[in-house]
Amino acid sequence: MGWGEIDGHGILTGHRAHNRKETPIMSFPKARLLVMVLLTCSLIACGGSLPPVPPPAGPDVQADLTAPGEETAPPAEEQAADAPAPAAPDCETADDCNNKGAFALIGGQNDLGVALLDRACALGSGAGCLNLGRQYYGGERVTADLSRAAELFAKACELGEAEACFNAGLMTIQGKQGDPDPVRATELFERACDGGHATGCGNAGVMHFQGQGVARDHGKAQPFFEKACEKGERDGCFNLAVVLFKGEGVSHDPARAEELFAKLCDGGDRDACAGLDEVKGQAGGGAAGAGPDPEMAKYGQQISVESMSADGLVVRHLKCGLGSGGMFAALGIVGALAGQKKAFDRCARKGGAVDLTWSFAAGKVTSVEVDGAQPPKAGKCAAKALKRAKLPFTGRCKARVLLGAEKGAEQAAAKL
Repeated sequence: MGWGEIDGHGILTGHRAHNRKETPIMSFPKARLLVMVLLTCSLIACGGSLPPVPPPAGPDVQADLTAPGEETAPPAEEQAADAPAPAAPDCETADDCNNKGAFALIGGQNDLGVALLDRACALGSGAGCLNLGRQYYGGERVTADLSRAAELFAKACELGEAEACFNAGLMTIQGKQGDPDPVRATELFERACDGGHATGCGNAGVMHFQGQGVARDHGKAQPFFEKACEKGERDGCFNLAVVLFKGEGVSHDPARAEELFAKLCDGGDRDACAGLDEVKGQAGGGAAGAGPDPEMAKYGQQISVESMSADGLVVRHLKCGLGSGGMFAALGIVGALAGQKKAFDRCARKGGAVDLTWSFAAGKVTSVEVDGAQPPKAGKCAAKALKRAKLPFTGRCKARVLLGAEKGAEQAAAKL
């Protein structure tokens, strides 16, 4: 998903009198992860059932472009032609300068607005520094200047603006001003979290989880994910569930992990549904959480992939014993199954899921076992579809295949 963006458009009037829209930053094992994470973990056996949390990202902040007491304003371009010549800043206090600067920018008086915000910042207004930093970062009302933006975000952070700490952290980890500095970025995300910035908390947790700028420590990551989740950051809740389920450096708490995944899944998060599926599978000892069967263990190469999709076909909990192909064989196997997607979908057009175990040799599927199916009648149909697949290896696999409509498939998978 990338690192996200810093708002270069909105104006903060008064003190913290703005709205901020946050977008998700984390994901379970699929397309929202960075490519490097996919290549090193999600598509390859990683020794664990849940993949590492991907690198942190930031929100596309959408602050209201309105000043106190004014609901709307005509577009700046419509007013710019009639705007008076820039005047010297005329304000008494830091907050007064910030608010007048906001009004000036809204009215299309960009030079005056920037001068007023500069004055507000000089007088110690964190909001003024943050607003001015946004302008230099976005480059719409002034010429873009990332060095100046970084300085202003840093000053606003020192003055207690949590969003500025978060923005500075993003610029630092992205290397907007030199090489990426994960140590400094971690410090800034932690300061943003201390100031109440939910995504700042989530990103600080990720830095500790992955060991970026700090020692890798899941125990230290957990409280940051807790704070992010408490503040309503969905991805903080997701990552908290991952940490609790993995139980590495923290208390293993699958019951709470299941609760968190279930809430997110109910809200439409497909990756959380996959997490819920995994937790239930391990708790119940079913196909989703079971290890390789004895026949699978006979083969020299073992692979395990939590989730993968190809051409719209979603395959989960793939475990194989192979005679050759190694860790990249999963790509060929899932690709071969995807070649039968239409046949699979016909088994449950409104949505279904089936757990299958199959053996194959010389490009042909030699046997198929249905370990579970929702709806039950989809099992026999899916087995027939699988037998048509042309697999490029020799070995034995088990996996969960999602069928038909996405929403119905997720619901069916949760029942297995």
